[in-house]
Amino acid sequence: MRDIVDILKRVSRLPIEPTLDSELLADLGFDSLQVLELVGEIEDHFKITVPPNDLARVRTVAQVAAEVRALVATPERRA
Repeated sequence: MRDIVDILKRVSRLPIEPTLDSELLADLGFDSLQVLELVGEIEDHFKITVPPNDLARVRTVAQVAAEVRALVATPERRA
């Protein structure tokens, strides 16, 4: 979780303090480009591939963390 928060802070153009309930767009002010940057950073950091269809249902920091945990645990999703 700490790594995800660090990545969120790095990608954000504003000073943020994300919580599990923070929504990427509404609360943290991310735009679609920043979400793509976030995905790229997460893929590089965790050595995973995030399927584009999975992005549609991810809105909060907790959902990002859950998605990363699921992908890390699935060997065929590892990059």
